[in-house]
Amino acid sequence: MVHVHARGDDGVPTHDIARIRATYDAIKQKCPDLIVNLSTAVGMGKTPEQRIDQIVEVKPEMASLNTNSMNFAAIDRKTGEILVDYIFDNSFTMIRDFAIKMESNGVNQKSKSTILAGWIIFCY
Repeated sequence: MVHVHARGDDGVPTHDIARIRATYDAIKQKCPDLIVNLSTAVGMGKTPEQRIDQIVEVKPEMASLNTNSMNFAAIDRKTGEILVDYIFDNSFTMIRDFAIKMESNGVNQKSKSTILAGWIIFCY
């Protein structure tokens, strides 16, 4: 199994369905028996629709179903300045809606729960 966060040419996570489909297809062409788990985390600030539409369109074998919201931050180690301060929202409504769409499209759910519920990245 491989967990995939598709990215654009600039290296930034993308919700572009054509790019995600091309990534999925390239993996399956090289490794047809590999289970591809597409992520619903497709970049900061994306709408629920932007996060789930690619799963509905591509219909991978599996997709991530995040079961909690998470805090993300990037902090300058030298100054303590917070460079990124972001909450990755996964409301109960969103979790339910994602699960229903995954199930109705034949996509297995990989439930993810981050116990710490956040990540801090220290920048040098």
